[in-house]
Amino acid sequence: MRGAGIGAWDAGTPYPNPSPVGAPVTLPLVVPGAGPYDAVIEIQDAAGQHVRTLRVTGATPGAHALTWDGRNDGGRTCAPGVYRVWLRAGGQSTLTRMLRTP
Repeated sequence: MRGAGIGAWDAGTPYPNPSPVGAPVTLPLVVPGAGPYDAVIEIQDAAGQHVRTLRVTGATPGAHALTWDGRNDGGRTCAPGVYRVWLRAGGQSTLTRMLRTP
């Protein structure tokens, strides 16, 4: 579900998208002026299996960008395929997708 208004976080489309395996991906975020200022980014594979968790803590309002290095929580490079990027903050979840190519 995508939140709206100043009270909601927003996740833009990851770029580059598609991106080659082994290359970093930028995950754009907009932090609302009203907080909360902590969020979790969860990356899942096409089957919905957990791949990586990225935490955002103490973020200031405005535009930000995180970088995903294309690795899972164990440090191994992820395979080519479609990935789901969930932004979870303030009781809301926003979903975007990205494609990793060989």
